Amino acid sequence: MKHVCGFALALVVSGACGPAASIIAPSHLAAIQDSVRHALGDYARYSARAEWDSVVRLYTADTSYRWIEDGRRYRLTDTRGALGRLGSLRVQTTYDSTDFVHAVVGAGLE
Repeated sequence: MKHVCGFALALVVSGACGPAASIIAPSHLAAIQDSVRHALGDYARYSARAEWDSVVRLYTADTSYRWIEDGRRYRLTDTRGALGRLGSLRVQTTYDSTDFVHAVVGAGLE
């Protein structure tokens, strides 16, 4: 059985602190965008192959990782377990659009 998920994704790319440093050089921004596109491609490829351990590594290998969803906190072991329970389920991911937004570090975190 094949499941198809489609969604638009907006990613916030953080810049350096300070008003003068809040503008990223075009080459740096292009490199960040390329890295994000690569990560999105990896996610789509791994989930289509049901390689859930590889998907977890895209999130982090840091044990201090926390995911907050619907007001609940999850640790890395929770996320690994949830993805592991998907077993051989293959997920085809289609990105309708991706937007890269440059934001100042700390914006919206107060």
